[in-house]
Amino acid sequence: MNTLIVSDIFGRTDALEALAQSLSGHVNILDPYDSVKTGFSSESEAYEAFTQSVGMDRYAAILAKKVSSYTKPLTLIGFSAGASAIWKISDLPAIPSGSTAICFYGSQIRHWEQINPTIPTHLIFPEHEKHFDVALLMDNLSQKEKVTIEQVPYLHGFMNKQSMQFNHEGYHAFIQQLT
Repeated sequence: MNTLIVSDIFGRTDALEALAQSLSGHVNILDPYDSVKTGFSSESEAYEAFTQSVGMDRYAAILAKKVSSYTKPLTLIGFSAGASAIWKISDLPAIPSGSTAICFYGSQIRHWEQINPTIPTHLIFPEHEKHFDVALLMDNLSQKEKVTIEQVPYLHGFMNKQSMQFNHEGYHAFIQQLT
């Protein structure tokens, strides 16, 4: 099985590479910075770099191009901006048949509620978000045919060891599910 991890705004980090190595099969990482390790010291620094140099539309376009290069089923695993990029392209016919998606705390999904994924897509939302009502978004998306939703008692970024919201318990629970 092919797995493509789609990073958050921190991009390729040692922690993300370790996560990738813990998964079985052929695993690749897609990040917004063309595999250059950036070494951001804070989330605000990473956010500024992402919005200035890439942005969500371009990140989704990079992902769409990458996904179209696969011919066999693919498991897409995205975190934050990566999860939102997966959602944004989840209705494209270029995604290989039999693919699935797992999207962790994709907060920008709220801007594209009209999308209907063509592949099974599991959305994992945090306990709450500062900029929108998680329960309302979950309710709106729960009506979609190929979408399953889970809300966890952790905060946005709980899977990222560089995030202030990292949660050791949540991280290990999901690593066990993914492996």
